[in-house]
Amino acid sequence: MSALSIIFLGTSGAVPSAGRYLSCTVCVREGELLFFDCGEGAQFQVLKHKMGLNRKTKIFVTHLHADHVLGIPGLLHTMKLLGRTKDIQIFGPEGIKLLIEAFSEVTHLDPPFKIEINEIKNPEENPVIYETEEYHVEVAPLDHGETPCFAYALVEKPKPGKFNVERAKELGIPEGRLWGMLQKGLSVKVSGKTINSKDVLGPPKPSRKLVFCGDTRPVKSLAEFAKDATTLVHEATYKDEHKNKAREYFHSTASEAATIAKEARVKILLLTHFSSRYQDEDLDQLLSEAKEVFEKTILAQDDMVIRIPLDDGKKFKIEYL
Repeated sequence: MSALSIIFLGTSGAVPSAGRYLSCTVCVREGELLFFDCGEGAQFQVLKHKMGLNRKTKIFVTHLHADHVLGIPGLLHTMKLLGRTKDIQIFGPEGIKLLIEAFSEVTHLDPPFKIEINEIKNPEENPVIYETEEYHVEVAPLDHGETPCFAYALVEKPKPGKFNVERAKELGIPEGRLWGMLQKGLSVKVSGKTINSKDVLGPPKPSRKLVFCGDTRPVKSLAEFAKDATTLVHEATYKDEHKNKAREYFHSTASEAATIAKEARVKILLLTHFSSRYQDEDLDQLLSEAKEVFEKTILAQDDMVIRIPLDDGKKFKIEYL
C-alpha cells in the first residue's frame, strides 16, 4: 500500500488571516499531488515547501467561490514559467472550464503541457469521476445554497495479502509468472488444477478512504458518503455562538461537522476553513465544541501534515512542513 499524507496549505475561509492562507488541501500519494481546492496563495506555499511543480498533479474543485479557485491561475502560470511538461487534470462543477479557458486566453497562458478540464455533471448517477488501478475518486453533492458544491472521496482499492512462498511450493506452483498472477489476486492452473489466490495469500491489506468536503450545511447524505472513512476533512467556519450565520451563509459549525463525523464513524475528523474573525482562543473553543461531540478531532493549521497509517491500529502522525 502506498505512502499517503494530507497537507494543509491554506485553512482560512473567505479571506486570509494572519498565519492562514485560503482553502487548499493537498493529498500526496506515492509522489502524486491531488489538490482539493486551490485558494489564492497556493503557488507560494507549493514553492515555499518545495513540493515540486512537475509532479503528476490533479486539482479537484469543490465549488467556484473565489476563495477556493483563485489560486489555480497563478499555479498554472508558475508551472509554465518553471518548465512544467507533464499534463494536469482539473475536475470541478460546471463553469470551471470557462474559468480556466478565459484566464488562459486573456493572459496568453499557452502552457507547454496539456490542461484537461473535466466538468462534473449528474454526480448522483455517475459518482466515480476518476479511476486508476490503485484508487478511484468519487463525488457527492453538498448544500452550499444556490452554489453547486461537492465532497470528494479518494478510495484506495484493497490490496492482496502477503504471499506465502512455502505454500506455493507445496502446491507445486512454479516460480515466476504464475506467482505474479496469484499476488495480483488472480487464479492460475497448474497440472489441470485451478489454484485461487486465497490459497496462497494472507488476509487482504486494509484500504484507506479520505473524504474532502467543500463549504456546506450539514447534510445526512454526507454521513453515508463518508461512512467508515479513514479521515474526513470538513469545514468548520463558525463556533456554536454564530450558528445563525452558519445557516444564513450555508456553512457549518464545528459541532455540526463533528456530528457528521460521529454518524459516519470516521477514524479522524480534520477541521478547516475557519472564519477570519477568530483568534487563537476562539479556535481553541471551536475545537472544544467539536470534541464534545467527536473526540478524535484535529484543528488543521497551515503547513500541517497528517501521515495516514497503513494499519488501522497505528496512530496518525502529525508533522509540520
